[in-house]
Amino acid sequence: MSYTDGLRANDTVFCSAYAPATALQRLAISLENFATGPELGADLPTGRDVKVMLVRTGACVNITVCLPVHPERVSSLAEYSRVVSEARQRIEAHSSARAAESATGWRLQIAVNTKDQEGGAYLAPWGTSLGKGDCGLVGRGNRASGIIAADRGSSGEAIAGKNPLHHAGKLYTLAAERIAHRIGLPNHTVLVARNGDRLDTPSFVGVRIREKGGSAQQRRISDVVDEEMSTLSRLSKWLLTTPVLDRFRTPDLLLEA
Repeated sequence: MSYTDGLRANDTVFCSAYAPATALQRLAISLENFATGPELGADLPTGRDVKVMLVRTGACVNITVCLPVHPERVSSLAEYSRVVSEARQRIEAHSSARAAESATGWRLQIAVNTKDQEGGAYLAPWGTSLGKGDCGLVGRGNRASGIIAADRGSSGEAIAGKNPLHHAGKLYTLAAERIAHRIGLPNHTVLVARNGDRLDTPSFVGVRIREKGGSAQQRRISDVVDEEMSTLSRLSKWLLTTPVLDRFRTPDLLLEA
């Protein structure tokens, strides 16, 4: 008997995922990890409430980074400006190196703390927005893929702060990610649960691929879906044993679960 025997979805949810990630999306994840990691923050007084936005138009990529600075560790606006300037140089070097590895030929335009005009500064005493009462505990950045892609299918379900045993929105979001990547072709995968459904039997499964495949491909997709839905216990264990920050900093860990 598996753990899913008798367990029912606790909500009505629509979860979706896509694969593969684009070079732009991989750059976004790499840059966010860099901006919140020791390569940038070990010797600079920067916080972790970072936002990274990338917009590509043809070969031009506009990168905007919002990077908080601890006010107690800078003595003046001039020192704050030096910190932001140094951070920008490191971000530019990291972004250029990652783009070169992808052989994209992109032209990068990088801006850091764009609200810093006429003497403004992004200061955060705890390195987050807690000091302003603006803390999105389950916010826009909490996606299983590690990014928010405005032009791709995305679940409305948050995977943080939910029961890892029977919350359909949490488990189906992760299962959809694994299915989409295991199929091996560009696709958009959807899983739907109704409140009270058996967890291992979605009320709807949809996989849209770029080109219509034959019967062998359809059987392959069906086998992947069946296997993932019959082994949801693996995802529950992964959620319980993998540190939360690691899940978001390294989305590929999910594919190894």
